[in-house]
Amino acid sequence: LKEDVKATKSCEKSWLYEENAVDLHETYKKIIQSLPPKQMEFAVKAVTNGLITRRWLSFVSGANGKCPLCKTQYHTIGHILSGCQISLQQGRYTYRHNNVLRVIRGWIKKTLEDNNTTFRVWTDLPDECHDWQLPNGILHKHLQGMRPDIIVPTTTIEKEVETTTVWIIELTCPTEQRFVASNDLKRRKYEPVAAVFRHQPNINIVELVPIEVGARGRPAASLRNLKPLLQGNYSKAVEEAGRAAIIASMHIYYGSETLLWTHPTM
Repeated sequence: LKEDVKATKSCEKSWLYEENAVDLHETYKKIIQSLPPKQMEFAVKAVTNGLITRRWLSFVSGANGKCPLCKTQYHTIGHILSGCQISLQQGRYTYRHNNVLRVIRGWIKKTLEDNNTTFRVWTDLPDECHDWQLPNGILHKHLQGMRPDIIVPTTTIEKEVETTTVWIIELTCPTEQRFVASNDLKRRKYEPVAAVFRHQPNINIVELVPIEVGARGRPAASLRNLKPLLQGNYSKAVEEAGRAAIIASMHIYYGSETLLWTHPTM
């Protein structure tokens, strides 16, 4: 039995680490330490493989180790937080994604407003993705049917020279081991959208920025690419985004035995 449990722990632990996030380890510690007690307990257990799953119980008591939602895959931490097709279809992962997205969008808007920068923000959220929020001359129908999470056109004037930059930001909340793969996938997917903006004569710079915030709140190194946009608010934005991911994932975990899903209030 001990060998079976050890094998299961090893299987779970393979989900924990991703080299791309190592340099943000201190930030991740701050994120966890700033959580309320209940959320902190969840985060620590998620990191240290201390959450109870049906897969773990199957070795201890002989119970069915399959996910009660999809009934095909083992009920492990990785599966619960990022790998269940039924959870995906029911919008559980979208719930987490959108909560993290709202945090990032909020800090971008605050930074640009504080700097008196001329900007618009188009966000792929309800009531926040209107054509008038896109750069001049661009309509959603021009984006080849794709919807990046955030499009931010900014205009700055320096030495009487006007520069228009378009930021295309695409967020993913994967397992840590999927950081690099997710980033590459999203970069290739949205390159055609970036090309649409590059062909506009009134746009000088196009920044395509895929970013990742782990399902357990760990920030990926790709978030550093938002530093020029977030400036002095970068650390606050990353920490709040990590907290939002953890809290949403806690709801997903505790709801993993429930067949019906209703979005909790964050």
